[in-house]
Amino acid sequence: MGTQDEAVGPHGTKILPPQRSLPPAELAPHFPQLEILECLGRGGMGVVYKARQKTLNRFVALKLLAPERVADAKFAQRFTHEAQALAALNHPGIVTIYDFG
Repeated sequence: MGTQDEAVGPHGTKILPPQRSLPPAELAPHFPQLEILECLGRGGMGVVYKARQKTLNRFVALKLLAPERVADAKFAQRFTHEAQALAALNHPGIVTIYDFG
């Protein structure tokens, strides 16, 4: 179970506090192919930004894992499975995956 400072979900999973989002200017050097426009939201997995893919002039979502999640091999595997599952779907109501890693 969690400590007093941790919230625990119904299945014993730790619920993390919302992540601090970095300003687009701080992210820009890491993603030169994108113009990062704004933070769309934060959650237990990380932060999602609205961006524009410069070469194709299209809007994309950029999802960044929370720093404490990056070193967790089990979580990285879950992230990979999520990306593969979404890449297999084609529906107007589902975001298309162009890349991950």
